[in-house]
Amino acid sequence: RSALGFALGMALGSAYGALVLLAQSHNIWYCLVTTVSLGTALALGMAFSVKVRVTVLLTLPHIFTSKRPPSSSSSSPSSASARLPWRPVPAEEGKMLLLLLALGMATAGPCANVLHNVSRAAEAMACGAELALNQTAERLQRARQPLLNVLAKIKDIARKAKAVGDRVRRFFRSIMDSVTHVARALRNVWHWLARLGQLCNQQLGTPRRRCLRLFSEAQDKCERAVPFLYFLCYIIAAFKPLCGLANGARRSAAARALGPRAGTDAASSRCSRAALLHHPPAARYVRPRGPWFSRQERQRYGLELAAVLRHVLLGLGLILADYSVFWLLDLLRHELRGETVARAPSVLGISVNGSGYTSEIFRDLVGAFEALQQGNVSVLSQRCRLRPVEPDYGTYMAMGILYGVCLSIALVGSYVGRLRRAICAAYYPEREQ
Repeated sequence: RSALGFALGMALGSAYGALVLLAQSHNIWYCLVTTVSLGTALALGMAFSVKVRVTVLLTLPHIFTSKRPPSSSSSSPSSASARLPWRPVPAEEGKMLLLLLALGMATAGPCANVLHNVSRAAEAMACGAELALNQTAERLQRARQPLLNVLAKIKDIARKAKAVGDRVRRFFRSIMDSVTHVARALRNVWHWLARLGQLCNQQLGTPRRRCLRLFSEAQDKCERAVPFLYFLCYIIAAFKPLCGLANGARRSAAARALGPRAGTDAASSRCSRAALLHHPPAARYVRPRGPWFSRQERQRYGLELAAVLRHVLLGLGLILADYSVFWLLDLLRHELRGETVARAPSVLGISVNGSGYTSEIFRDLVGAFEALQQGNVSVLSQRCRLRPVEPDYGTYMAMGILYGVCLSIALVGSYVGRLRRAICAAYYPEREQ
């Protein structure tokens, strides 16, 4: 029983609930049910089961490590896990999922807000144009076609912005479906790996059992072939002890190979010291508790850090674009907050005297000229005021937290990955040399 394991299980369940509720904005009841179920399973499993506790503790460092096998110079040969064959983790780095989540938030937050503000600016311009058309239908008759073309272009821009927004929404949904599919595939792979040994033993059996089964089948065939001389078939049973030669040879070879080393390691363990290595092999290894990296670790460290910084710069660019568009539109809204009316200048009166065809033509021209001088035009109106959407600063903060966690994982991931040796040594001290 472990109270610390119970507390760690509850903490992991709470962290999952906070991530699902705050980052992905799922339903509150879905978050409550899944968090309580996961927290209960983890807390009780880590509190009362050593196997569950070891599995969870060995899984947590994989968030900080990649699926590439560790270099032979990155850990001490005294590690229990260094003697086991490397099995790649069935997933990419844990930080890639966080970067994918941050990219989805940037797509659904700043990008969508930029498109929304552009759409509102287009709507405000369209509103002003329509208002001017309604007030000055006679005055703008000559310029109707250019204004209608401009209005058509504005509406086309708004439709394209809406289409882009729909594509962004479908892209985000496809990303979430892909993440769900990957998680389901990882769960199936994990279950398959967990049952692989049982399936192999059920289908094939151990080498010794297969050997004994072959001798038994041979004896049965012999008795069926010569039933009147069945006692001769018992000679086959005399060769069954040969099936145990492989285990005996392996134990004897292991005893001869590890005998001197086991004595040295046992003496070192009684003295509470690390296992001894000769000077040439010791110079090729990096101590697990040391602050230095091997060449392969340094290369992997630089590549991972560059990848995280590239995603961070992309997110910062989207945030700056969102805030810049909002700041520009808000500045325009502040400067154009009044109402501008274009008033007609002093009316010039013209009278035409006379009669005849020519005088009628001039009277019509003067009437058209007087109609152009009458009335006022509202250039800017409060009804068509520009109202930009303010950015969601909570999304900015969540993206910053995710990028900070990813950067921390890239910085300390190599050190955290070495904790697997300490966990194996703590729960399996008999395998620690």
